[in-house]
Amino acid sequence: MLRLLLAFVVIFWLLPHSILAQACCSGGVPVSSNLGLPASAANTFQVNLSYDLNALNTLKTGTKTERSQERKRETQSILLELGYSFSKRFSIDAFFAFVQQERFILLSNGLTATRGLGDAFLLFKYNLFQNQDASTSLTLGLGPKFPLGATDFFPKDALVIPNLDLQAGSGAWDALFWGQFTQTMPARPSMNLVVTSIYSYRGVFDEYLCISEDCNTYQFGRDFQLMLGISDRINLGTKLLDPSLSLRYRQVTQDLFNASPRPSTGGSFVFVAPSLTFWLNPNASLSTNLELPIYAKVRDTQVSPTYRLTLGFYHKFQLGRGGKI
Repeated sequence: MLRLLLAFVVIFWLLPHSILAQACCSGGVPVSSNLGLPASAANTFQVNLSYDLNALNTLKTGTKTERSQERKRETQSILLELGYSFSKRFSIDAFFAFVQQERFILLSNGLTATRGLGDAFLLFKYNLFQNQDASTSLTLGLGPKFPLGATDFFPKDALVIPNLDLQAGSGAWDALFWGQFTQTMPARPSMNLVVTSIYSYRGVFDEYLCISEDCNTYQFGRDFQLMLGISDRINLGTKLLDPSLSLRYRQVTQDLFNASPRPSTGGSFVFVAPSLTFWLNPNASLSTNLELPIYAKVRDTQVSPTYRLTLGFYHKFQLGRGGKI
């Protein structure tokens, strides 16, 4: 496990500088489909390590795609999620990230890049309902986002401090609300329907661009996401393969600068995401996920997602006997 983590870090730092960066309306660490480890038996420890590339190379005004290629953004992240199940009902997830972001504006020949430890999340989950054969379940979760990431990183080649949406952190405490419903298909027990919702209430960063004792405030837009996915299981000899397909709807309100809406932030998006999970053994798997936008409506003119690729490694460890509660 340690060797795999080191390999991810080395590869990330050695990637060519020209292909790195992040979204104007995302405001930091990508969570969406990366957040929320699978339900598991009591006394189970889970680890999910992934690499996430999010490219925003499509310039849009409202729903119209502009021909101009003058602006591009990308983000690359190493995401580490740890989880522990105290019982069949209670569990906790911790989410950490190392983020590298980049923005390129052709007209000014400007390239701005930042990197650093991102903000962290804690998610407390409670299995509200599960029937006797575990074919139907509903799990709810909530937790804080800790502002661990830097908000004043200053690249050597930059003339001014990058905008807050290019920093590794948001500078504010957030509240995260999470829910997941799963249903096994009666006609095919290997197939599952999963509905996941995430709502992020953004806190206010009150020390933005301080000059002497005078500071501005910044608040990223509230973020609501709803994901609908269906997965199946295929036997490949002694190995298992889980293909899945999901739709994700995301709506982000405008950012607020000194309590006033900031132009060119916020929007509504719909994505489709095919993915594959290959089980090395009953406790470990490799996964890949490709997410593509099928609809985007942004406020004013801004870069919009073009594609997102996630590669992950998952492992669970049974630390003791499973409980019944």
